[in-house]
This record gives sequence, C-alpha cells and structure tokens, in this order.
Amino acid sequence: MMYSEIYEKVNQEFSGVLAKNLATDINHFDRYFIFKNFEKSSSYCYSRMRELNLKQVEIEKFPADGKSSYS
Repeated sequence: MMYSEIYEKVNQEFSGVLAKNLATDINHFDRYFIFKNFEKSSSYCYSRMRELNLKQVEIEKFPADGKSSYS
C-alpha cells in the first residue's frame, strides 16, 4: 500500500511523454554537431527551465579559440 501512495505522488509530478518530447526537441538542435546549434539548444533548455520556475539558471559561454581546454 505504501508504494502505491509514493507512485501516485511521483506520477503526478513526472511525465514520460513530456520527457520524451523534451529529449526530441533538444535532439532537433543537437543532431547537427555545430556550435550555432549548441547555442540554440542551450537557449531552449534555459527557457524551459525558467518556465518551470527554476531560479538559478544561467548559460555559460567558453571561448572556442583552439587553445583553451575544458573538461
């Protein structure tokens, strides 16, 4: 009985269909592996997170100068 209550609460907050749609939208940008599309993808993710009332969301930018390295 306890697990069914937890399931119901989680099920009200999460949607497999929404997750699939978000992944499809992100893939639409990222399937062509170019920096311009990465910027579109990050802007899309930023907007979606802000729509969900997440407050501490920011887009970080890093130089692509052929010298800098990021891990």
